[in-house]
Amino acid sequence: MFKQISILAVVALIFFSLGFYTGTKDEKIASVLNNNNQLDTFQAGWDAAKDRLVETGFVPFMETDEITSVEGEVINVENNKIELKIRPLEPLSDPDLDQRTIKVSENTKIYKLEEKDNAEYEKEMNEFNQRMQAQMENPELAEPMEPPDFFLKKETDLSVINVGDQLTAVAKENIKNTKEFEALEIIVQPTPGQ
Repeated sequence: MFKQISILAVVALIFFSLGFYTGTKDEKIASVLNNNNQLDTFQAGWDAAKDRLVETGFVPFMETDEITSVEGEVINVENNKIELKIRPLEPLSDPDLDQRTIKVSENTKIYKLEEKDNAEYEKEMNEFNQRMQAQMENPELAEPMEPPDFFLKKETDLSVINVGDQLTAVAKENIKNTKEFEALEIIVQPTPGQ
């Protein structure tokens, strides 16, 4: 992990330098002026490094224009709002968006995942494997199939959500750059050992 961070820092520094020293003098000056018409060379270099990393595909991530769900750890629950610390959507995304506020309304569906009984899950897996075998023997009759889920999705309410829980929040609109949004659905992950 430290090695990856070190490599990313070196690459960012290299692309910062490239971004600053390429282009015409007027373009450089125009691209690095901040709101006070003062030179902001760090920001210009950082933006150039991010653009270059995306262009070259050097950093293994996919940049997407639309995100409708986030997952992370609950850091606070209060007044129908959940503060969630998420994993960054992209390695160089705005760190302010690593913490999101999820609004819970009367329209929000909340589910808690619970592990199925092992015997039940095993039975479902055997049935799935039999159907897969039948499709392999008759490919012309094949239809898309999904394996059974290991979890039961049980509807619940906000009272089951606690600090430290892991959850996924789903929104109706694009929330890629949204700090606070209303959730359509919240799925609380099972707590290990329960």
